[in-house]
Amino acid sequence: MRLLSFAALILLVPAVAEAGAWLQPRGASYLKVAGVYSATTDRIDCHGNPEPAEPFGGTYSERKIFLYGEYGWTGALTAVGSFGFGEQEIVDADVPDYGTRSAGDLRMGLRWGVRRDPQLPVSIESLISIPTYPSTDVTLPVGQREQFLPAGSGQLELEIRMQAGISFWPAPGYANLDAGYRARGGNFGDQWLLAAELGATLDRFFTKVEVRGIWPNGDPCSTGAAGAVSLDERSLRLGPEASVRLAGDWWVGLAWSGLLSGRNTLDNDQWLLSVAWTRPGSTR
Repeated sequence: MRLLSFAALILLVPAVAEAGAWLQPRGASYLKVAGVYSATTDRIDCHGNPEPAEPFGGTYSERKIFLYGEYGWTGALTAVGSFGFGEQEIVDADVPDYGTRSAGDLRMGLRWGVRRDPQLPVSIESLISIPTYPSTDVTLPVGQREQFLPAGSGQLELEIRMQAGISFWPAPGYANLDAGYRARGGNFGDQWLLAAELGATLDRFFTKVEVRGIWPNGDPCSTGAAGAVSLDERSLRLGPEASVRLAGDWWVGLAWSGLLSGRNTLDNDQWLLSVAWTRPGSTR
């Protein structure tokens, strides 16, 4: 009984949660550094059929490092932010290898606890994405782009999401539903976002599986794409993840993400290795 109670306590304030309806306690911190690797020769065209990742053939690969953090600003507000740096390239194609190495978007915002019931929390999260790289028209030929493979839209983006969770106490499990809208600038179409997540937390082990979807406002067949960046993308991805507590407040994790269905998007598997650190805060 003590074990179940302890596991449930961890669940109600999940120390290793990256996001969700639950807030960080006041003064608590969560920091995660992750390395991502992906490689594929295919993408999915606007009709749902496979095609080469780039017109010149070859293999598209990406290696990135992400930094993600949360901080319990007050009992009702959690500050969130992320930043990344990486390299994307096309190799073994009919043309010389080419790619782009650059920083990504600086994302920051707040999560507000609309309902702070640890059994059935509801929150609203608002984010702004600030590009740290030049804007690139992905409809231009490779040689005329500002970046061969752009790191993102290169536009200021605004995002708002509502999240609702449920604790399965006294079992050490939870579920979270996330729905939102992302406004993108320039020629990049806005996106509807939806994610569903199931997870479980024990003293030294955390696991979850999520399904995450993106639906564009525009028509995927009327716009272009370059590497992992599309003007109008439709995708549904599955992603399990597991983390183990090494010592104290340090965790190490492994995650995988694969495409279930899509339009105008890469058909790629992504592997993520992460190290996370948590700092407890006040429960008052």
